[in-house]
Amino acid sequence: MAIYKFRVVFEDQDDVSRDLEAKGSTSFRELADCILRSVAFDDKHSGSFFISDDSWRYGEEFVWKEEDRQTGYAGKKRESPLRLMEKAKVVSYIDDPHQKFIFIYDYKELWTFHIEMTRIVSEEPGAVYPRVTRTIGTPPKQYKQVLPATPEEGGDLLSKLSAELSDEEDEPMPEQIAAAEEGMDEEDHERAAGMSEEKNEEEENEGGEDGDESSGSYDAEEEDH
Repeated sequence: MAIYKFRVVFEDQDDVSRDLEAKGSTSFRELADCILRSVAFDDKHSGSFFISDDSWRYGEEFVWKEEDRQTGYAGKKRESPLRLMEKAKVVSYIDDPHQKFIFIYDYKELWTFHIEMTRIVSEEPGAVYPRVTRTIGTPPKQYKQVLPATPEEGGDLLSKLSAELSDEEDEPMPEQIAAAEEGMDEEDHERAAGMSEEKNEEEENEGGEDGDESSGSYDAEEEDH
């Protein structure tokens, strides 16, 4: 039986490639599964296989999941539903010695693979197809790692916010001061003014006494000399 060899590369990272072999009876779904395994991706998302020409233009589309048959990769409703990958055999769509396909996986992240047939070889006894025969380069991670905030960072942030809120609560707002003054009657104003004057007098007396003591000490030192 004829075995088809394919070279698979990421669209925007051609230094990472995989060589695959598949039977003509292999479906696009089986080929897609083999591609994902070769780059350590899971199979939890939607995807589409496209027939392509030499210029990597998108042709007929086949979808991964039943729920995508009405919309496909473009997300627009169609008059007739798309075919499923598992219903289409690779051999039925090879019209060129270097036939090209495009596989888009995960409609949100848009992982895009370019697939080109390189040659036809004979089947090896006992081999299981489709299979990976060569790997070059390290593929990108399917999911980006996001580290949570450390307990120390979280504690420092909470402490800072709490301190800022506490300072804001302790300091009276201009509106609060104005409201308090409006609520005071004439007698309250006079009492507040009197308390302020008494406080000023006490501060002046304390300052005078300190000055006298300081002066006396100075005179005593002069007499000693």
